[in-house]
Amino acid sequence: MEQDETPQARMGGIVNYFQGATINNLIINGNMNKYGTEHYQSGGKAEQATSYSDEQVIEAAKRCQALFWASSAWAVVYRILQSDFGELRNVSQFETDMEQLTQQMDWRCSAGTITMGLRNNPVLRDKPEEWKKNGAMSRILILQDDFGKAMKEVLRENL
Repeated sequence: MEQDETPQARMGGIVNYFQGATINNLIINGNMNKYGTEHYQSGGKAEQATSYSDEQVIEAAKRCQALFWASSAWAVVYRILQSDFGELRNVSQFETDMEQLTQQMDWRCSAGTITMGLRNNPVLRDKPEEWKKNGAMSRILILQDDFGKAMKEVLRENL
């Protein structure tokens, strides 16, 4: 469809069915823009670029690995990093970056892992400080607390 073509002139296809969105700028549930970047509420703490390495994330995750119930627990890790530690990568990029580093772990982070966790646990889309109030399962809250502490410890050790 050409830029100057009006919806009335076009027959068929998706045209203006999503409140003015076009195929080049489709937003579904307010989570993704046309560049494939997922946006979840983060509480405003993630304003600066990250100041940690992927290896530090892995080290903190290894310290909490016994608390993981499935690979989808990586969604909790991602949301805590996003909210409290300034993670700026989108879900897909984070999964790609973690995939090789988690090969030796019991619960790996591979393509679709975090997306599935967010889909199966809608409370994870909320701000982490609201998880308890919004009825998050105890295993999520325990991992939230322990991973946050482990990440802070790892960061202190590597200064």
